[in-house]
Amino acid sequence: MITEVTGQYDAQDLESRIRRLWEEAQTYRKVREMRVGGKKFFFVDGPPYTTGRIHLGTAWNKVIKDSVLRYKSMNCFEVKDRAGWDMHGLPIEVKVEETFGFRNKKDIETYG
Repeated sequence: MITEVTGQYDAQDLESRIRRLWEEAQTYRKVREMRVGGKKFFFVDGPPYTTGRIHLGTAWNKVIKDSVLRYKSMNCFEVKDRAGWDMHGLPIEVKVEETFGFRNKKDIETYG
C-alpha cells in the first residue's frame, strides 16, 4: 500500500484503493469479531431528513456520529450501530390531516 509520493493527490483514487484493501482483508468483520465480549455501546442513528435538502450541517452531523463510533471501537467497545427510521411521522401526519379535514397541502397552509 505504500507508494511513491507525487505532486498529485486524487482523493477518490486513494479512497477507492483503501476501501478495496479493507474489503479484501475483511477488516470491518475482523474488528467487529475482536470486540465481541467488550463493554457494550449501542447507538441508533436517526433517519435522514426527507423534508429538506442535504446541507453542510447534515454532513457535519454524520461526521460527528461516525467519529464517536470509531472512538468507541478503538477503545475496545463492542459497538452496535444501527440505522434508525421514522416509523411514526407520516402516520401521525395523516391522522392529523383526517382530524382537521385537510384534503391537500393548501388546506394545511391556510390553517397555518
